[in-house]
Amino acid sequence: MARMSWMVVASLCVALAGTVAYGFPVVFTVDSAPNVYGSPDWAPWWDDTRADIVSGGVDCLRTGTFPGTRYIIPVDETVYSFADLGKRLHWIYWVPGQDVTSLDGLLEVKWSVDWFGTAWTDSGGWILDDPASGWSQPQSWEDYAGGTIGSVGFAWWAAYPSNDPAALQGDLELYWQAQTYALGEVRFRESTSDPWSVVGIELTLVPRDVYALVEEHGVPLDQAFALASLPGRAAERVLDLIDEFGLPLEHVLALIAEHGRAAVLHAAAFARSPHELHALLLGYRFGGEAGGAGAATTLGIEPSYAEGDTMSLAFALLDPLDGEAIADALVTASLCSYDEEGTPTIHAFAVIPFDAESGRYALDIDLAGLPVGSYDALVCAGASACERVTFQIVPEG
Repeated sequence: MARMSWMVVASLCVALAGTVAYGFPVVFTVDSAPNVYGSPDWAPWWDDTRADIVSGGVDCLRTGTFPGTRYIIPVDETVYSFADLGKRLHWIYWVPGQDVTSLDGLLEVKWSVDWFGTAWTDSGGWILDDPASGWSQPQSWEDYAGGTIGSVGFAWWAAYPSNDPAALQGDLELYWQAQTYALGEVRFRESTSDPWSVVGIELTLVPRDVYALVEEHGVPLDQAFALASLPGRAAERVLDLIDEFGLPLEHVLALIAEHGRAAVLHAAAFARSPHELHALLLGYRFGGEAGGAGAATTLGIEPSYAEGDTMSLAFALLDPLDGEAIADALVTASLCSYDEEGTPTIHAFAVIPFDAESGRYALDIDLAGLPVGSYDALVCAGASACERVTFQIVPEG
């Protein structure tokens, strides 16, 4: 049976519920805890957790694989009978101002998980989950710091009965295939004649391929989700791109979001450097000062020249993202004019060299022999970055 979305899921990891509708609040959070059945780390964890909840709450899964999130992996919810005994999920509730006796019949808890698409819960044994099933009044809650505190726990029991580490790894891989979430819930009411109010915290199992990006490549979790969503072997190719160009993954994902995966990977196949990758996608920027980040300039071109003058081009070429000066681009300049029908005539064409001393591309173009009239200077860095400037040649004197 598919899981129903009937519960009120807390918008924060530490959920404070019932303070308006009822005469008492319920604080609800979750952690991946040491195995309560035998781990020497359980007691100090429970002591610290109780004290911190009472003093102001705790982050979600603060001792889990991904602290402060709602994401888990199988080791956060798997126990076994050897080594450190594993860990168990505990959804912890605290009801300040109420003791156990006063809450009799007014508070119940449950957990549920999925297994290959079917939702299950516990009622003295595994049963299909639905909104009415799996609820029970806690058996191990306790009076604490002027209130009532307790938890509802869930874990897979792995490597049983072999107690073999290899069997543990096999079981963990199985859980990754079978499960997508784990949900803990608490419901409460003011009296036995009132309807229940429900609060739940749902945890998402990070998919195996996503976690591999985190574990093997150091990719942050949010970026790993974005990277793993790319089709086919695109994630692998993006990682190769990152290794080749030394770009942060966040940067590459931003390029993909703006230009599309195919465009980025295609550009990467032809680029020789991060700057060229940026230029193929965005086009270089022209600047008046090397390393500057201002708007495009006139490239050193004057509005008009006298007959026989020399045009001196001088400009920096800038990376479109970080403003860093580019020294190894192929930059060309052409001068042309147009007849009455718009047909162009090219009067000059040249490659503009980079002058290391000034940090600019610089070229002098002799205008001798060009008649009075209107001209365009077209300066291009590759095929994606061109700037056109119109100028006049006027009579001398």
